Amino acid sequence: MKFQELVILLPCHSLEDFPHHHEGDEAAGLLAAWTSLWHPALVASANAAPTWSRVDDTPENLADRLLIVPSVSENELPTGFVQRAQSEGACLIRNQTDRARIVAAALEQLDGGDRGIDSELAADFHALGYGFLQIQLLTRQMRYSSNLDEYHFNTQLVAGAQAAASGDAALAGEKLTACFDLLGEERDHFYSVDAFLIDITMVESSTLGESMRTSIDSATPSNFMIRGELLDHLAEHSPETMQALSAAVAAGSAGLIGGEDIESRLPLLSQESVLSTLRRGGQRYVERLDHRPTVFGRRRFGLTPCLPQILSKFGFAGAFHVTLDDGRFPQGAQIKTRWEGTDGSAIDSIAKVPLDATKPETFLGLAQKLGESMDMDHVASICLAHWPGQDSDWFEDLKRCAKYGSALGKFATVEAYFRDTYMPGQLDRFEASQYRSPYLKQSVIRRQADPISAIQRYWRRRFTWDAASNLRALSHLITGDSSGIRDDLEASIDRLAEPPQAVAQDPSDADAKQSDSPAADPVDDKLEDSLTHALQQFAESLPPQDTPPEKGYLIANPLNHARRMLIDISELDRLPEAAKPVYAVGEADGCKLAVVDVPSMGFAWLAASATQRTAKQTNPAMAEESDGALLLRNDFFEASINPTTGALQSMQDYQTRGNRISYQLALRCSGPQQRPGEAGCDADEAAVYSVMVAESVDLHCVPGTRGEILVRGKLVDRNGQLLSHFSQTYRAVRGSRVLELEIELDPQNEPAADPWSSYYAARFAWKDEGAELFYDCQQTRHPVSQKHIEACQFIEIDTGDSRTTLLTGGLPYHRRAGHRMLDSLLVVRGERARTFRLGIGVELANPVNDAVSLISPTLSILRTVAPPAPATSSWLFHFDAKSLLATHWEALCEEGRIVGFRVRVLETSGKATRAKLRSFRPAVAAKHIDFVGETIGDLQVENGIVCLEMTGHEWVEVEARFST
Repeated sequence: MKFQELVILLPCHSLEDFPHHHEGDEAAGLLAAWTSLWHPALVASANAAPTWSRVDDTPENLADRLLIVPSVSENELPTGFVQRAQSEGACLIRNQTDRARIVAAALEQLDGGDRGIDSELAADFHALGYGFLQIQLLTRQMRYSSNLDEYHFNTQLVAGAQAAASGDAALAGEKLTACFDLLGEERDHFYSVDAFLIDITMVESSTLGESMRTSIDSATPSNFMIRGELLDHLAEHSPETMQALSAAVAAGSAGLIGGEDIESRLPLLSQESVLSTLRRGGQRYVERLDHRPTVFGRRRFGLTPCLPQILSKFGFAGAFHVTLDDGRFPQGAQIKTRWEGTDGSAIDSIAKVPLDATKPETFLGLAQKLGESMDMDHVASICLAHWPGQDSDWFEDLKRCAKYGSALGKFATVEAYFRDTYMPGQLDRFEASQYRSPYLKQSVIRRQADPISAIQRYWRRRFTWDAASNLRALSHLITGDSSGIRDDLEASIDRLAEPPQAVAQDPSDADAKQSDSPAADPVDDKLEDSLTHALQQFAESLPPQDTPPEKGYLIANPLNHARRMLIDISELDRLPEAAKPVYAVGEADGCKLAVVDVPSMGFAWLAASATQRTAKQTNPAMAEESDGALLLRNDFFEASINPTTGALQSMQDYQTRGNRISYQLALRCSGPQQRPGEAGCDADEAAVYSVMVAESVDLHCVPGTRGEILVRGKLVDRNGQLLSHFSQTYRAVRGSRVLELEIELDPQNEPAADPWSSYYAARFAWKDEGAELFYDCQQTRHPVSQKHIEACQFIEIDTGDSRTTLLTGGLPYHRRAGHRMLDSLLVVRGERARTFRLGIGVELANPVNDAVSLISPTLSILRTVAPPAPATSSWLFHFDAKSLLATHWEALCEEGRIVGFRVRVLETSGKATRAKLRSFRPAVAAKHIDFVGETIGDLQVENGIVCLEMTGHEWVEVEARFST
């Protein structure tokens, strides 16, 4: 058969109402039907370009016609049409979604078949058909009428097809180029600048084989989203692919999106950990590819408003403000925008989710998406994401179109995109509450162990490592010895922030019960040894007074704010004098305690008093039972514990009236399932909570220093059924504004599968429904506007007249219930931790400092030496602004000599701050540097004091030099 006409039957009246909304097989069938008609053998046979007709108004003459009916047209096909087509000798192909099958069926009926046309050349003709359709749709999307000379276009098309059929591939290529040029001119009529296409290949350990090599060898620029650790895996298991990737990156035909060593639960980690994983990742990229990514991105959720300043100071030129995993994050007003962080720093970013390159609907609706970008975006751009080797025929068509011209867009590497396109004209600033991670639910679904306590342990390890690192820095700065400043534990700590993978699939399995509590990791022993050695080194670095040795405790404070610490000094023969820095002392049953004020980045020395003394009994007692209530009090608050339930009934201070906060332990379960026809009910109102029952109460008091109330009991449901045993200690320390809570649970009932609806929690309630809540996001203060809160350090309840702060102790997940209640999640399904430590603070000046102090280790060492000189208590570094948190200290070494120090400082309150940094050795010069060591600007130094000016939430690195 020789075809007279090539026709596709469409369910539309014109291209203005072309059905580009279809998905899945319907979209695939529509594209396959349209593009299959453009095979050069078919076009050469018909001696005419393919055409289309309305399915409800079919051609009168069907003889020798090739008719293709996609599935979207089947329902509108006239009755009897199939029989008429068969009787009149038409070739009718229906309900096919695969282009190869349609072409094969058509060529089977064609005289001469495919005429030996090269498959690559035929694929270019199919791509031309796709490009023609999308340009026609794009023209209408942009509200223009077609300006294409269709007669000339069809003439070039037919000539090219005939050349291909006759074996003249060169002439066929020339005619194809002419056709694509015409489509480009048509596009230029309404949009005369380049549109950009960004091909993103996501990489995982399971996709590093031949499919990735094929993606690297693509004729169009491509981009690989790959983290640092995968490069080692790639080099080990597929060195040829590694070499190809390295060569493509060097040649500029492949772009890199990444930057991190591992994709950790970034929003729940400290900013120091974010920086360290970027540094480790950068080293791996350079080692394996001799190139560090300049565009940040990650597949797993991991966006926070703190990132822009970290990325810009680390040398990134752009970032992807999108993730391809799960979670909630805001999208930008434009695809390319300036992402502004909370400190005012900004970085160029792609801020709209990429399209899925494996779905046919992406390419059926490409003209619509591209037209919207041309209308709305400063730089018309479309990102297309896929796994290696898992794209579609239509993506290949788009790449072939780009090979001939930029009518549908120009493929670019991300480096070229951010370098060559115009800077966005607007800033997008997103609040911390607009982000929500999927980590908790994902961990429970994947049956990972410790979805909560893995983060809690991370913060304990992180602050322990920070303490050891800071003490080493102080030791080296005091002695001038530059050896052994760093250790290698930081990477291990960051990796252990991920929940363990090994959890039995069946909760009733005996193997699942063999490890009911988190196993200690070897890194904990190493951390303990490192901290002990650092404390010993610090103690030995302090110059002694010229006095006889005496037995005493050296108490170290490696934080940049003063700490009031409770120290066990039972090894002393007598209590020390209650004079500065000692705030209070006490003794009971052989236990000697001291409350000591230790200066910032400094120390205090405690020795026994020269004469025997007795601690003064405070009146009233710090812990007592009075009028049927259990009372716990100190200088700043009084807490009342219900003896029947063991819950915190009220907490009051001495300056304002009324209860600040109440607290209880509880198991939350979802309420009864709503029946059809019943009125809707809020999930919080329908939720069912357990009841606390106290079984025993013990009071412990060390006069003048510490009071404790230990409550043991159980949680029961409304029918009295046992759900969990509990033991919790309420602790008040003299001079502290924080009521400490130590909780131990022994659950007998496992929570349900949804971790945000069923959990054991510390449940807090306050009186004022109008109270405003604030929480920390990576140790910076932000307002709460969401129900699910991720705060690892604190949540502050501000009524306007008073501020009460919940110190979360590293617990990351919290759920707000209504306007005046909050649940801090302790145990969900898969959680093995059973002990938790929290705090409730009263009028805390800066909650971040108290939150850090709650988790950080208390450091003291018993020694028999002369007291430190020149004083028994001193700071070595001091900031005069309480809202500043020093996150890292290190000695500055040059040619084996210590010539100064570096410190990274974070403004935590969100307010612009002027501060002065004093050091035990006067500074003569200081400068502000970025995170790769480049100078940003000089800092003023006055009489040895470094002057800082910081915006809210700014994180800066300062380099200061001593006089030589």
